[in-house]
Amino acid sequence: MEPRYALLLTATVAPGETPYLKLKDPGQRESQYLEALKRWCEALPPEWAIVVAENSGCPAARFEGVGRKAGRHVHFLECVDRGSKTGKGVGEAGLMDDFAQCDIAQSCEWLFKCTGRLFVENVNRCLPSLEEGGGVCGSIVPSLAHMDSRFFGSSKDVFHEYFTDMGKEIREEEGVYMEHVAARRMLTAFGAGHAFRPFVTLPYLIGRSASLDTTYDSQSIRLKTFLRQRVRRVMIDREILL
Repeated sequence: MEPRYALLLTATVAPGETPYLKLKDPGQRESQYLEALKRWCEALPPEWAIVVAENSGCPAARFEGVGRKAGRHVHFLECVDRGSKTGKGVGEAGLMDDFAQCDIAQSCEWLFKCTGRLFVENVNRCLPSLEEGGGVCGSIVPSLAHMDSRFFGSSKDVFHEYFTDMGKEIREEEGVYMEHVAARRMLTAFGAGHAFRPFVTLPYLIGRSASLDTTYDSQSIRLKTFLRQRVRRVMIDREILL
């Protein structure tokens, strides 16, 4: 079966002196990447291709082996670091650019990106139908200042036009992160007539924040996610103006 959708998992096992990171230990990071990949392999149907893009020299075999154990092929891109020394967002944007050049990103209908150490526990419930045309699938704050860049996606044409070459706009030392740049790109895509395809429910992320070295799936985070989802549902259903 030829894949129709692709999931990019961005990875930097050994971040070196990348600033603004608390979780830097390569052993811990590799373990988290491999565990998240295992979960993705088990959760996604065969019509999804899984691509790992890594930029710190970690051997492909460790990731490909996880796929073989799960009975599926994991595509591995060995990438060159394009600027992590100025901030993790620049390095991650470079991984997205490398992914955009691969054959899978040229052929699949929808392209999603997730931070590679994370897994979306409710992925099959949160995604809208991808059969109804293109656009952008993601979540953005009411101020429109930033979006959740940990997990989002778009149709192939939108991804190539609006979500590549973002690294040149990210300036973490000035407080301009990937989340801000991606939000601007999302809004520009909407202005050009591309559809907003919101998540059915907000993605529930499993894993740890590298910036803070705190877990995303604690009891307090679960409660916050539940409350956000209730408020979000009311705003969408009643078309409340912001």
